[in-house]
Amino acid sequence: MDWFTHRRFFSDLFAVAVPETVHDLTGGQAFDLLRSLADVRAADPDQPADLVVAQARVPDPSLMDEGGLMIVAQSPPGADSPHVELSNGLTVFAGGDQSWLLSDAVVRWSAGYALTAADDERDYLRGRVHDLEDAIKGQEQRIELLEEQLLAARDEVARLLPLEVSPKAQVNALRRSIPVSIRKRMPRKRQPSATADQSQARSRIADDLRILKGRRLRGLLADYDEAWAGRPVQDYIETGIRRGAAINAKHLDVITPAPAQLPPELQWGDATLHGPDGVVKTAGVAELVSVVSPRLLSIDVWDTLVVRDRPADAAKLATARRMVLQPGAKLEDVFEAMAVRVGVEAQLAADDPMQEYELTDVLRVTAAELGVADEVVAQLVAAEIADEVALSRARDDIAALDHPHRVIASDFYMREDDLADVVRGVAPSFAEVPVYVSVQRRASKRLGGALLDLIRRDFGVTPQDHLHIGDNVHSDVDVQVAAGGHAIHVQRVDRFPGPGEFGRDDLPSCTAQLRSLLDGHDAENPSDDPHRTAGRHAAPVAVALVARGLEEAYRSGADRIHYVSREGLFLAQVHEIVEPILRPPGVPAVVPIHLALSRRATFGASLQAPYRFSLQRMWSMYARQSVTAMLVSIGVDPLDFDEQIAAAGLVADEVLTDARRDPRVEAFLADPQVEEKLSAHVATARDALRRYVESRTTIGTPFIVCDIGWRGTIQDNLVRALGIRSSVGVYLGLFPFLNAQPPNSRKIGVAFDGSIGEEFEYADPPAVLERPWTPDVPSTIGFETVDGTVMPVSEKESGHVSPGIAAFQSGTLEVADIVATWMSGFGLTTQVLRPEIAAWTKDLWCSPTHGLADIWFDSDHDDSFGALNSTTFGKVVPGPDWLDGDLATLVGEGMRASGWPEGYRAWAPVDSLVALARMR
Repeated sequence: MDWFTHRRFFSDLFAVAVPETVHDLTGGQAFDLLRSLADVRAADPDQPADLVVAQARVPDPSLMDEGGLMIVAQSPPGADSPHVELSNGLTVFAGGDQSWLLSDAVVRWSAGYALTAADDERDYLRGRVHDLEDAIKGQEQRIELLEEQLLAARDEVARLLPLEVSPKAQVNALRRSIPVSIRKRMPRKRQPSATADQSQARSRIADDLRILKGRRLRGLLADYDEAWAGRPVQDYIETGIRRGAAINAKHLDVITPAPAQLPPELQWGDATLHGPDGVVKTAGVAELVSVVSPRLLSIDVWDTLVVRDRPADAAKLATARRMVLQPGAKLEDVFEAMAVRVGVEAQLAADDPMQEYELTDVLRVTAAELGVADEVVAQLVAAEIADEVALSRARDDIAALDHPHRVIASDFYMREDDLADVVRGVAPSFAEVPVYVSVQRRASKRLGGALLDLIRRDFGVTPQDHLHIGDNVHSDVDVQVAAGGHAIHVQRVDRFPGPGEFGRDDLPSCTAQLRSLLDGHDAENPSDDPHRTAGRHAAPVAVALVARGLEEAYRSGADRIHYVSREGLFLAQVHEIVEPILRPPGVPAVVPIHLALSRRATFGASLQAPYRFSLQRMWSMYARQSVTAMLVSIGVDPLDFDEQIAAAGLVADEVLTDARRDPRVEAFLADPQVEEKLSAHVATARDALRRYVESRTTIGTPFIVCDIGWRGTIQDNLVRALGIRSSVGVYLGLFPFLNAQPPNSRKIGVAFDGSIGEEFEYADPPAVLERPWTPDVPSTIGFETVDGTVMPVSEKESGHVSPGIAAFQSGTLEVADIVATWMSGFGLTTQVLRPEIAAWTKDLWCSPTHGLADIWFDSDHDDSFGALNSTTFGKVVPGPDWLDGDLATLVGEGMRASGWPEGYRAWAPVDSLVALARMR
């Protein structure tokens, strides 16, 4: 028998497992075949083999290794061992792990190998091709059926409001799109009707409406002070009401926000003098030093001379942050990385007789465990030292101590030169004072006071002539007193968790420190522009969004982030400020690239035939649409389709109830002339988009996109149009997706991700934050070639925008460095901060500042996907027609019409009316 006729069988068998040794009982015929397929060798004659091949009779079973195979070319009579006869004529004996070859399924499978001639094999393969073609047709039919079911589900969604504009409607829409058979099996869970923040806001609003009930504006204007205002009351009625202007001095005081205050000075409190005979006295530090009049004065560093403006362990967390942002780092969580460092410190201390460890050694070992390059360690050490200087202050009562013989005594892991740099940077009055550190002197205060003994020997004084000042009861007080000296115990200021106590639960105290820093900036840089102060207040949200994109870039090695849409102009400015602060050592700079893109400008280029299916991505949000709006959204001129529109029985400007289900639209899109024109446009638009993007950037992997939100449509369009292989989108928030996501694309919701069930409904209207982040520039609607260069084509929308937008953005940019320095110095990534970021973001909608509300209600422009699809919110402006109406009714109606009652209440004209009513 020719063993080579079974080549395909053995090739497929070896794809599962390749034998290393073979007993060949076929005279070499089978071995030649096997050796052509795999790297096999002949087994030793007295050793079992992985595979035994024979011609006609069953070999001795001892030749086969446990778990091996025996294959015989002809069916042997009277075989006792477990075996199976395959359709290709081979008989297989198997045991152990190979016993699966004896199953009926394998026998059926072997029918494909029952071939003896090349012609037979060709016929067999031809038949397999036909079978696969039939299978593909079956799959195509199934896909068509699933597409019909998907369209039916989307039809249910489209019956509600335009979902991009009303996220609250999405929950109901998505619930209705779930098949009833599945919905009945879903567990029912009662959800609270409102969060605590929303309940508090609604309670405040209800209280305001009670105050307004029965009040008339005409009656409130009885207190109008014409002399103070400098104009008659009729002028106020015509123009002042809508601006929220004050009617008298008292009213002005009430509606004017209180000026920001500097954070209160830290109070150090009294210190306690201890001596060999016990407590001597409690008083100020300087007075206690004068009581002792020592020849030598030694002073501890941390929480004594130097006080950190952050948790003690934030120094370690900040270094952990720099490590986890290195490309290739094994961990992403900063607290987990800090725990690795703490474990390294414990191990190094256990291995050292003096229980000491030095910063460089700790970071080198920690870096190795985290997969961080050793070359970065020196930079990490320098950064930690610089942090300690930048985020610490001198305790002024101790820094003011003047003594001819002062010395620093610290149990710490920095070398003396490094700790001396910290002291010089924080307390310049101690710049020339000698520094003794336990890790370098091989002696510590905590182990028997050895470091203090060393200092006394160097200065030639006895314990009785030595006074030490420190905050630790054992290391700074007990050991000094036990030696016969005096010690002053200073109280630690408990603003933050102590050493070894800093954890995730302490994030609110970190955020409180950030707010304190921002309040301090407001106090030192007062502004009477509410839009600027609102921008300062909202700065942490903008910085967090940019920081999340930077973290993604640092870890992946990307050198750029693409800011798209008009909001991207503002976010790119934030990037320029915070990137040098947030960048970890050893990592190249990440540059911002602004791409003048919009959903409308990229949508047409992302389409593909058949267009009825591609357009579902727009119709899933805006099914109520005219043919003109549809074509303009694609980027073509509706006039070019007049004949085809008429032939389909459509009227160009007729607003269709549901464009997806209208048979006329389906007939229009199925028209070969329409498809030809659309295909030509898509090809042209795709080429123009590619040329524009490539003129601005390089399409690398990953391609990082950053935008405010809310579903990442521009990212989807770019991926589809340009064939981007890997993309990451970073968004402040994500609403539940209504369309299938492109492969190899990832989206990150920095504050919330509704697609995974997180709360998102409060972000309504979304443009509350879009508006102040959007510069007053035209929106891109397409691209054109000018002198060989592709340029954006822009269009200015109708309506007006608030003049406060520029001030809002300036306010954010003004304090962005404060937020970034806080994040870096406290060691906080956006992933760790996510609960806080979510709270900050929610606060913008639920407890808006006056400036933010003013920007929204002072604009009458709300853009949306595509063209001619804009949906406006009611912005009822108080005016002369409110003079004799019930204010509670008028304000309540305005709140409902706005879709944002919290913002309407905070709007200047409404806030002014409520203040007037409360003054009566």
